[in-house]
Amino acid sequence: MDIKELESEYQNFYAPTFEILVEGQDILKAGVEVTNVSVDNSLDGADTFSFTVFNAFDITKKEVLWFGGDDSLFKFGEQVEIKLGYANNLKTLMIGLITSVKVDFPSGSPPQMEVSGFDLSYQMMKEKMKENKKRYWDDTTDSYVVEEIAKEHSLKISFDDDAGLFPKGKSIEDSEVVHPQIIKQEKESYFEFLMRLAERNYYEFFVFEDILFFRKPAVDKDQDPIVTLEWGKSLVSFSPEINIAERVGQIDVVGQIDEGEIKATATISNEEITRNFNFEEDQLTTEEVNHTLSSKKHAETLAKSILLKRHENVFTASGELIGIPDILAGRNIKLIGLGEKFSQKYYVNQTNHSISSSGYKTTFNVKILPDRSKIDLTSKTIPLSSGEEETEPDQNQGATEEIIPDHMIR
Repeated sequence: MDIKELESEYQNFYAPTFEILVEGQDILKAGVEVTNVSVDNSLDGADTFSFTVFNAFDITKKEVLWFGGDDSLFKFGEQVEIKLGYANNLKTLMIGLITSVKVDFPSGSPPQMEVSGFDLSYQMMKEKMKENKKRYWDDTTDSYVVEEIAKEHSLKISFDDDAGLFPKGKSIEDSEVVHPQIIKQEKESYFEFLMRLAERNYYEFFVFEDILFFRKPAVDKDQDPIVTLEWGKSLVSFSPEINIAERVGQIDVVGQIDEGEIKATATISNEEITRNFNFEEDQLTTEEVNHTLSSKKHAETLAKSILLKRHENVFTASGELIGIPDILAGRNIKLIGLGEKFSQKYYVNQTNHSISSSGYKTTFNVKILPDRSKIDLTSKTIPLSSGEEETEPDQNQGATEEIIPDHMIR
């Protein structure tokens, strides 16, 4: 979408405003004076919010307002919805829960209150210990388990209408690989458990509004950029970085399956390395990972996923622009006016939207990910009986990927 279209939609970005609902009640209409609103949106953890209440203290009665009494407006665990935008066009950027209230009594100025919290995934972080038991699922996929847990926490897994930055449809993608057993550890929260399943599949796990997402990065879906931004005009600042500390070009995953020992190899093409990351094939290293495997498909997808994970932080950047609610983590944006190397499509992995006395601004972190179709897969199986080696090329470049945390494979 061109920036001109968004200017038209948002009244030329005139009169930035916000709305905050606590358990459905508009707090501005209730008399609360809010000076700053901030929403952090990320693919690497739970989203967070905060806002500052200016009239938080009754000077005459010497009493804190809105918090602490039976009629308190801000109670821990209450649901908050935050909308940002311009004039009468506001979009929901957060549905979350209050987890913190901080009151500041400064010298020489009125006391202020900061209310903050997490998105609805917070429900999965703080289960009672008696409920946080070890669980098992036999002969199933990670995506099936995720779907079951989403329902247990009253989170949606599909939707009929567009959910903000996502087109309508199912929010949990099939992870395909069937595991003999999937285990949630006893002292592992459901949030930590789902993050682990996402990592080993190279999937994204996050909650937006009241919908749980478990999916491949949208950069692989030929998704059109939400907006095109030009430096010096709509793009205020931009700072890219290329870091080749992680320059792995090949991953070998080795393990045992019923048929024998298997070695799956994922290799990134020299064309892809040169196009995106500015280093040559002879600068790449090979890494071998020993891992418990359940099938040939498991080995191949694991190798591909680890290789993708290794390149996540090679090409990253940050930037700032005028506030645009549509720019959120999990969408693509296109940047121009930056020269041939840096004028291209980027994948957003983190944003901050804030409104203060200075106006509405959006800051973002983006990255470039390798094209999955440019990663070649092969596998070798050595039967236990004969010791002969069978080499099989990958038959499905579209297979899902699995990943394990770095500390387990280094």
